[in-house]
Amino acid sequence: MMSEDYKNSKEVDSKIAKREFIVIILALLVLIIGTVYGGAYARRERRDGQTRETLRQLKTALEMYYNEHEQYPLEWDGGKYKYTVTNREGDVATGIRVKVKVVKMNKEKILSEMGPILKEYYKNVNNNEFIPGISKVNIGWPIFDGEEVLSVLSSLLDMQLSQGPKVLEFEKNFAAYQNVRFAVAVNSGSSANLLALTTLIESQEVSPGDEVIVPAATFSTVVSPIIQLGLIPVYIDVEKDTFNINPKEIERAITPKTKIIMAVHTLGYPANMPLIVEIAKKNNLKIIEDFCESPGAIMGCKRVGSFGDMSTLSFFVAHN
Repeated sequence: MMSEDYKNSKEVDSKIAKREFIVIILALLVLIIGTVYGGAYARRERRDGQTRETLRQLKTALEMYYNEHEQYPLEWDGGKYKYTVTNREGDVATGIRVKVKVVKMNKEKILSEMGPILKEYYKNVNNNEFIPGISKVNIGWPIFDGEEVLSVLSSLLDMQLSQGPKVLEFEKNFAAYQNVRFAVAVNSGSSANLLALTTLIESQEVSPGDEVIVPAATFSTVVSPIIQLGLIPVYIDVEKDTFNINPKEIERAITPKTKIIMAVHTLGYPANMPLIVEIAKKNNLKIIEDFCESPGAIMGCKRVGSFGDMSTLSFFVAHN
């Protein structure tokens, strides 16, 4: 039988761990909400107040949720839980059971209560008047509202921080959107490039020492996984109007060691995929499309990312 000190220490450890998880959730939400800040100082002050109030209400709901889950109910009895309790007088030794009323705060209740609060918050935050000559024009910025925050909160409450049903749903939906057979989610476009190249090596369609044709002007992680895997990048000049790989230069660069053409769609401009596909078929080459900077772009009646054997993309804000 465990000693009372051991039981108490385990209860304390459990409570500390759960409170730390609440802090992690709140910190993540602060980061999400904080990314939409901007504008004049007076507006920032108003938003700070809204953010503090939103987080206060969320903290209250989460504390109720996790405080309830810190208990270990033995049975349900007409709106009340029966618990075995231990007080400083050691009443548990007599076998006393005390009925304690519990305020139910489940996941659905948290989401339903926070929905209107977040909707109101983002209605004010995203309603920024653009003043020519004064307002800042950013290269890129995140655009989301309370629906995305609720979705993140739902996953956190389910203890799903990476893989899970939402990832599977996204993979299926995105494959359908691209009109391709499969989609696999990873942590970044850089990792996607590494995975695509590794797949070709593992399938023995490509071997270390083979050449990969790439545009000379592109992002570093188009090339770094090529070098990491022992392949050889062959740099091709880009078109001055689009900064995409120049198909006229591709055929001149093909050697017996060439195995892959890596086409990158730059800043929303599709590369000349019909011509690149024709060159690849003629020379029995694989095509990997990197459309990290151009998801949604269309050439003819096809989306970029659906021409090649494999494709990679990213939702990083600077790309899109």
